[in-house]
Amino acid sequence: MSTSERFSAFHAEPLFHELPKPAQTPVTVVAPMMAMPPTLTPKQILVHHSADQWEEFVYEWVSALKEAEYVDVVGMGGANDGGADIAAFLTRDKTDGPWHCFQCKHYGKAIGAATAYPEILKIHSAVAKQKYKVLPERYVFVAPKIGGSFAQLLTKPSALRTGFFEWVAKNMGKLDKEYGEDPLQQALDLASRSDFSRFEAGNLDRILEVHSRTPQHVRRFGTRLPDRPAIPAAPPEHAPKETRYIQQLLDVYYEKWGCSPSSPAEAHAHHRAGPNLRRQREAFYCAEAAAYVRP
Repeated sequence: MSTSERFSAFHAEPLFHELPKPAQTPVTVVAPMMAMPPTLTPKQILVHHSADQWEEFVYEWVSALKEAEYVDVVGMGGANDGGADIAAFLTRDKTDGPWHCFQCKHYGKAIGAATAYPEILKIHSAVAKQKYKVLPERYVFVAPKIGGSFAQLLTKPSALRTGFFEWVAKNMGKLDKEYGEDPLQQALDLASRSDFSRFEAGNLDRILEVHSRTPQHVRRFGTRLPDRPAIPAAPPEHAPKETRYIQQLLDVYYEKWGCSPSSPAEAHAHHRAGPNLRRQREAFYCAEAAAYVRP
């Protein structure tokens, strides 16, 4: 084929092809699902807290109990806390009198006896050395996850005591070095006389129920506070506590519409004063009820 023939054959093929027309069959468009973030429950959020955040949460909960149960609540967490992260005092004697101890534990897995036994020894050692004058009446392990076998063990104080001393016997060499022989023996002597029913695990559902009534709950979990109690309706008869308020309204109605300043009945019957008086009484009781709602 000559050059001219090849040139003609090349240009006989179109450089661009017309695309086929789109099919005329209707297409059903499926709307994509809205990318809504999953809603985490407070329990799920707590699992992802750091150890410090967890201790703050427990402090908020215990502080919510302060008015009903405790004289004061203090955070004591640290390297030398003597086994007490948060202390709640039942009297002004603080740890010299009856008190409760809250030990905060936040691990990826559920806590068990292996985690608890060192803390039990630590609180007995602190009291034996008189860091605290008396043992706490309640010692509460507070963790997002409590092992099932450990929870059952806490319901059997005698078995908990036996397990504790078995753990001590297995680790005596290490504990002697950590505490010193004499201080360790003093702590164990105290533990041998101690009531192990003081040790318990916090119930997370009940803890969250109390915490939900605190202002910190919304900030921490992004959930709404419980609804305020229903506002009581204004009673049909005027009560003594609203006498001064009603009289001020009657004085206004006298100036504006000529109603008698000494006759609430006349104000109620007036076509303008009556509806206003009813609304103002509702506002009075609404404001009074709000004043008694705890923030």
